[in-house]
Amino acid sequence: MTKASRPIKFLLDNEKAAELRTQLLLWRLDGFDGFDGFPRDVPEELKFANGRFVEKYFPLYMVANDGRENIIQHAKKTHELEILEEWSTNEAEITSILKNLTPKIKGGRFATKDVTDIFNSTRNKQDQWKTNSIGLVISRLGFHKARTVEGLRGYIWDQNVLNHNLRRYGLETREEGVLGEPSNPSKPSSELSVLDRVGVWLATQTRPFPVAKLAADLGLTPEQARDLIRQLGEWDIDDRDVVSRRPDFMEEASS
Repeated sequence: MTKASRPIKFLLDNEKAAELRTQLLLWRLDGFDGFDGFPRDVPEELKFANGRFVEKYFPLYMVANDGRENIIQHAKKTHELEILEEWSTNEAEITSILKNLTPKIKGGRFATKDVTDIFNSTRNKQDQWKTNSIGLVISRLGFHKARTVEGLRGYIWDQNVLNHNLRRYGLETREEGVLGEPSNPSKPSSELSVLDRVGVWLATQTRPFPVAKLAADLGLTPEQARDLIRQLGEWDIDDRDVVSRRPDFMEEASS
């Protein structure tokens, strides 16, 4: 393409601006003739999308005297392109991996290495990512760092964060690369094992707490709560039945 070389006018042409303003005012009056106001709900034709995407096309659709069908067709085509673009991102690929990672969750946490191994399994050696790079993406998705039960670098499992990203990248209705019926997401937190639920609960605690609090929140007996806490290996229970994190167990995955 040849570089543009013609001079550009930077000063406002008052005469042309006034003419354009008049034309826009006439268009506005003509376009709103018989307009009864915006509806309280999104028109059925625009319900194929949501959020800011609909927000872009809704006003144009409502004030158009004709050509609404063309507007809808263009909106759908643009929406499909945006979805394909989102699907092609590394964030979308890692979200898809996390969707099927439930079997590897232990104590309410998952290892960055497990995600990295799956991510690299379909790549040539020169295209493979390091664990640190995968961790940066997982952090951007909204998961919080924590050591796993085995002491590996990892993250706290958060079903709400996963569900948000499934919706964001259109993965709730995508299976094997095809749009269709909603696929089954990873197990909701209510279906995780009791040990995993305890691990998720413990990961939110920043101060010592009594065993009775965990037991009450998760519907366990104090004996069950103590046994599960000991299985995770990261916490100590003192003579007062108060739980605190072991000082030699570092939570930060960057350590």
